[in-house]
This record gives sequence, structure tokens and C-alpha cells, in this order.
Amino acid sequence: MRLEKGLIDCVSRDTSKDELVKTLMADFDIGFRSADRIARTELSYIQNQATLDKYNEAGVKKYEILAAHDARVYLKTALRCAKC
Repeated sequence: MRLEKGLIDCVSRDTSKDELVKTLMADFDIGFRSADRIARTELSYIQNQATLDKYNEAGVKKYEILAAHDARVYLKTALRCAKC
């Protein structure tokens, strides 16, 4: 599948995210924002999984996730996170 190949190219061959976005737009007939969101989400997932794999290899048993709260975060989400 071209999506999988595009993701692999971005990660292993240092192809730009913009190339993946163009491929997504053409293959799935979607707009820029949707294609960009999919590319960012999938690339973030891959990066997070790779990090988790390395933590496991290193024997890390526990870690803490820190979230940034800035103007882009919706108020409802920020309030919910503040209660955690």
C-alpha cells in the first residue's frame, strides 16, 4: 500500500512529510488538511512506538508523559487534564 510505503520512506529514508501529504491527497482524493492530519498522526504513532520499544529494550519499567498546554489546546481538554 502506498500509505505504508510513504510512512516507511519518511522514517527510514528521511523523505519529507510534505511528500507523504501529496501522496495521500492524490491516492485518497482528500484535501490538504485531512492529508496533513493523517500524516502527522501516523508519523507520531510510529515515533512513539519506536520510543516505547527502546524503553523496553533498556529495561525501563515506568515513565511519565508530560503534556504541553498552550493556546492550541481546547479549554475543555485543558480543564480536564488539570484535574488529573
